[in-house]
Amino acid sequence: MTEKATRPIRSDETLLAILEALEAQTAPSVSDVATHAGVSKSTAHNHLSTLREHGYVVDGERGYELSLRFLELGESARTNTEIYEVARPHADELSRETGLLVNISVEDRGKGVYLYRTRGDDRIRLSTRAAKSTSYIAPPLERRFSRTCRSVGSNRFSTNTAFRSGLKTR
Repeated sequence: MTEKATRPIRSDETLLAILEALEAQTAPSVSDVATHAGVSKSTAHNHLSTLREHGYVVDGERGYELSLRFLELGESARTNTEIYEVARPHADELSRETGLLVNISVEDRGKGVYLYRTRGDDRIRLSTRAAKSTSYIAPPLERRFSRTCRSVGSNRFSTNTAFRSGLKTR
């Protein structure tokens, strides 16, 4: 779980609340952001202006939105995760040879976060996307994957295929 800061910085907490307000709402106004973040309109406006100046927020026609700058940060975090580089070729091979949807996910703060997905013919349908976090329920999915591999006649892959490089499933 997340460790509590011993001396949290209030302005950082406000900024994070504003970012979470932008994530939770579709193109909110300054007033909407302020209400959601529990701050005054002037505080929300000042933070939004700073975020816009640095390219993290876009002031669109309908309201404020997170910019794609966050995608750059997320991609940097993903590519700096060792399992992503190690497991990605295995996931691609597995999908190619079985025709199945294959995901790479990791545990982060008690949740599973999808780092990568590659599609086969989608015999298993999952609602996944890179960066999505979810309850970590790997064992039932591993069993489902094993049954599906057997049903398509693949003995080459198992639930541990992506972990051939010494990575652990749990």
